[in-house]
Amino acid sequence: MNEQTLEQILSKISWIDLTQSVIIGNFEVDMQAGKNAGCTCILIKSACSDNTSVAPMVGMDYVVKDLLEAARLFTQRNKIKEPGR
Repeated sequence: MNEQTLEQILSKISWIDLTQSVIIGNFEVDMQAGKNAGCTCILIKSACSDNTSVAPMVGMDYVVKDLLEAARLFTQRNKIKEPGR
């Protein structure tokens, strides 16, 4: 997914609060697109062919090993935000 495509899609969906949204991706362009949209960004590092390329990537809020870990992070994050549950 490229940044322009994401921004075009999001501009048509005005009811989504992007500050409460999460982008999960495996490339730097995914992280940059998410940051440009104002989302929290989760990088899946197992999808990167070279783990040394993870460090210089900008815009990521979290780095996880797989989609399951990202899901766990997201559910834990929501539990922290909603203390009554």
